[in-house]
Amino acid sequence: MSVLASLTLGRKIALLVAVGLLLGVGLFAFLSMQALTQSTQAMLRERLTTTHLIADYADEVLGHALKVLEHTVQAVDEGSLPDDIKGQVKALEGEYSRMSISTLDIFLLDEGGRVVWSRSGYPELVGVDMSSYASVKESLESGEARVSGLVPAPVSETPAVLLVSSVLEGWGGRRGVLAVAIDPVRSSIGGFIQPIKLGGTGYV
Repeated sequence: MSVLASLTLGRKIALLVAVGLLLGVGLFAFLSMQALTQSTQAMLRERLTTTHLIADYADEVLGHALKVLEHTVQAVDEGSLPDDIKGQVKALEGEYSRMSISTLDIFLLDEGGRVVWSRSGYPELVGVDMSSYASVKESLESGEARVSGLVPAPVSETPAVLLVSSVLEGWGGRRGVLAVAIDPVRSSIGGFIQPIKLGGTGYV
């Protein structure tokens, strides 16, 4: 207090003005940070909503594609040789084309998960063990259809999504798998697979 008492009136006024300015600037900075935090949270919620919508759309498309594959497998079960599935595979591709789904290849696998036939007919694919793919292994073990994440396609290593459905009681009475490698970039979900920029700093 003795220090303040020794100050002249002009200096006391200047000190009070400085303290007032500091308090005002501090309050303004606090309110600005609060507003920025709220704006950031709102933007993140909007981006999360966008991501959920994208995921729901991809799930719906791939889920429908998997059901079409399962329907094809029911027809395959009536055959006895790999060549007998060519008609069903052609119909499957036609249905996928109408759904704007592009396929890299279609494989018939034996009970061990090895390729015995492929639509492309590349000889290097015959005998390739696809049981290392989790979706193929699970389908062989459970007999249920599966959808993989993004995985490298056999031999070509092209990024693909595998749709897998077990072939039961068909193809000579043995269990096998019909697998479709989907090209996500050229399919209807391709626009959502690619990174989506959200402003200058965000992306999905």
